[in-house]
Amino acid sequence: MRIPTGRLRRAAAGGAALAAALSLTGIPGDATARSSGAVTLQSAPDRTPTESTLTLITGDTVAVTKGADGKQAVNVLSEAGDSTQFRVATGQNGDLYVYPDDALAAIDAGIVDRQLFNVTRMLADGHGSAKGATMSAIVDFRDAAPAALRKRSEDLPSSRTARVMPKLGMTSVDIDKAGARAFWQAVKPVAKAKQGRNGGTAVEPGRAGVAKVWYDGKAKVTLDKSVAQIGAPEAWQKGYDGKGVKVAVLDTGADLTNADLAPQDHRQPQLRLR
Repeated sequence: MRIPTGRLRRAAAGGAALAAALSLTGIPGDATARSSGAVTLQSAPDRTPTESTLTLITGDTVAVTKGADGKQAVNVLSEAGDSTQFRVATGQNGDLYVYPDDALAAIDAGIVDRQLFNVTRMLADGHGSAKGATMSAIVDFRDAAPAALRKRSEDLPSSRTARVMPKLGMTSVDIDKAGARAFWQAVKPVAKAKQGRNGGTAVEPGRAGVAKVWYDGKAKVTLDKSVAQIGAPEAWQKGYDGKGVKVAVLDTGADLTNADLAPQDHRQPQLRLR
């Protein structure tokens, strides 16, 4: 649904039908109805309400409040970015997404990773305001020569280059939350008029020449199933502890949305409004 900017403005959902299609792949339609209800997600209830604040890559700050009944509400706390409207959606796994209007064209064009607006995941990865002054992203310069890659990355405002990946034409950066708007203004794409009879507009990389911005998420590996599948508990019971035994490294699989696998195009998860 669409949320107007404004201090402590609450995301509304209500009982009105939420329809109309967006051109964005996997992002649901804009809701024209507004009410005083809160955006809700299905989740286990907590005993006490909690609120976590988060700065988006656009510089906008939002708060996610989780009530004692497990319901979540989104508040727009600042208007540091250029958006006048925000859209809230939930993914199939229940993750909450908050999209500033200023970012929709970039997401639609595939230049900005929608996971940069997955507030549920970002909070779980420790990017809340109380957890540090920076957020992480991967920038793809694509056609940059390896020798110039670091300089182009270091020229991005309000950020620090954490790692250079010359074979991929990418760098990972730590973005200063206080200066996120300046970073966004440098990397966000621009709309240009198409030439020819059909006209229209095309979205192209912005002034920094960044081909895509990815969310630099944290990978989490769990062993609760794989250890049992290879019979490790039975081996431990028999006294085997691995001493003197050669082992093989088992790959945990591939995250097909990871920037290291670009430029392959993979299907994004479908989102739906609540």
